[in-house]
Amino acid sequence: MVALKQYGKAVKTVQGLESVGGNTAAQAALKVADIYRISSQKGKEVTQLRLVLVRYPKSGQSSEAHNRLENYGVALTGGEAKAED
Repeated sequence: MVALKQYGKAVKTVQGLESVGGNTAAQAALKVADIYRISSQKGKEVTQLRLVLVRYPKSGQSSEAHNRLENYGVALTGGEAKAED
């Protein structure tokens, strides 16, 4: 769907994977941010990255979201910089 530039459908499909829970949910949440980045929707990407920090604070995806937000110069209010395995 991303290759076809159907970004809205891609986001909805990936968001559905969050209901699976666990690591799959964290991966899906970060993938939504990736789709927003690819579609040049930086505001939505930043919002999604912040959601990853809040919803999955001890995941590797949270660490990735944290790093991306720092690279954008976005003020951080929470989240874990280090993932727990």
